[in-house]
Amino acid sequence: MSACGDSHVVSGFDSPMGVNGQFRRHGHSGVDFKGDDGDPVLAAAYGHVEAVRTNEVAGTCVLLKHECRGCAMETFFTSYCHLQRSLVTAGQLVVRGQQIAELGHSGRGAVGVSHVHFSMCTYACATGTGDGDLHGMLDPAPYDAGCFIHSKVYAVIDRPVLTHPIRCSGD
Repeated sequence: MSACGDSHVVSGFDSPMGVNGQFRRHGHSGVDFKGDDGDPVLAAAYGHVEAVRTNEVAGTCVLLKHECRGCAMETFFTSYCHLQRSLVTAGQLVVRGQQIAELGHSGRGAVGVSHVHFSMCTYACATGTGDGDLHGMLDPAPYDAGCFIHSKVYAVIDRPVLTHPIRCSGD
């Protein structure tokens, strides 16, 4: 998932470029997907809502916990931040492609640009982490299956499979 390889991405993992076109001091701790305020934010995989939190920098965030039986990484988390609002509550079961929130630009880190900051982590990174702090953070690109398609079966062989946390053009 890099800005140059996917038209939905405005800032890739460990990228020095921010959503506002400005350079960051440190590598980006997630992937930023562009959109408009109120656009649906989708669960990238089946899981449970671990937390819904808000902080000054990341704004409103939803954290999902995922299990991957037969994978080298059996438990992992995905975090969705800068949301306009959450549509889920802690403990709730969600399925891939289910709307879990509305895209927005909450928190100081959104720099006024509507997007969802999507992180993949090995621990409960409820509000993501600061740029440059990549401990426990994973680049979602090797796990990315692209845009969510309702009719497609996403087979899990030996690694997690994630879809984009936004609806893609033409969906």
